[in-house]
Amino acid sequence: MLEFGHIDLLHALTFLNPLTNKIKELLKLESSWSSPLVWHMLEDVKQQSYKIIIFGNQNFEVENDQYLITKVYDSISNT
Repeated sequence: MLEFGHIDLLHALTFLNPLTNKIKELLKLESSWSSPLVWHMLEDVKQQSYKIIIFGNQNFEVENDQYLITKVYDSISNT
């Protein structure tokens, strides 16, 4: 289960394992994110890894470069 903090404002990406009931912070965000336009999780079965992608920070106006920022978490590098 992937938890994105509050739906209207993100400060970090956290992962909740419902089987162990443990929470792991995956990616701390430098600034608050408001309703990302896209969030997606990709699994690589061969490498037994995953990536989480968030895109679009609606805390900013469309004309601002910060609006189009993208963050990727990679489970292999843990960054």
